[in-house]
Amino acid sequence: MESNDLTKASNEEISDFNKILSLAVEKANPSKQQIKALTLDPDRIDKMMVELFQAKAAELFQTETETETVKSTWIKIYKELFNKYDVDFSDIIIPSIYDPAKHFAVIIAEGISMNQTVLAICKRFNICLYIKNLDKYIANDRIADKNYIIIFEKNLSVNESAEKNTKGITLLEALLLSVYYHERTEEYLDVNKIILCSGSRDSSGNNPRISWNSESSGICVHGGGGNLYYRSVVFC
Repeated sequence: MESNDLTKASNEEISDFNKILSLAVEKANPSKQQIKALTLDPDRIDKMMVELFQAKAAELFQTETETETVKSTWIKIYKELFNKYDVDFSDIIIPSIYDPAKHFAVIIAEGISMNQTVLAICKRFNICLYIKNLDKYIANDRIADKNYIIIFEKNLSVNESAEKNTKGITLLEALLLSVYYHERTEEYLDVNKIILCSGSRDSSGNNPRISWNSESSGICVHGGGGNLYYRSVVFC
């Protein structure tokens, strides 16, 4: 029984492979001269196909590994810094648009608050606040009423008009991203840059800012001043 199943699976795989090749050849639309040259050298075709599929396999496995690393890193953060030992991100799907070279992936656990995040950050580095009770006086565009993932551009923008046409990072997301970046790199994010949290507003209607202060070796959350940078949302 097992032998028949394996043979059937093998035949299906060969059939699928042939379809892929047929589509590729049709799309490439090779000339008569190219077809003749390749058919006269079948070993060359074999070598080329192996190299192509090996490259594709490496790309797929690398993406899959990075996806697993993103989730496992966030689970580690919530367990170690938030004491959330029952955190479960099986409902989180990292979108195909995510490119680790260009993006940050932030996973927000259900029920996480800004005040909780501040206490968690204090286990890693210093933090100074212009408002002591962030949950009371700052509102975020997105709330943690369930697990969610959000993808941000790694590159910062200095174009305020462009930021107005896109969704911006919330203070909660910015705080969590700082922890995530340090966990992955052992370095500090956005050193000596002030990031506008355009997805949040304080009780006066102003957008809070977040920055890394090298002198105090910590994160600063403040209400104004400085040259601003913007981190845009790619997916949420």
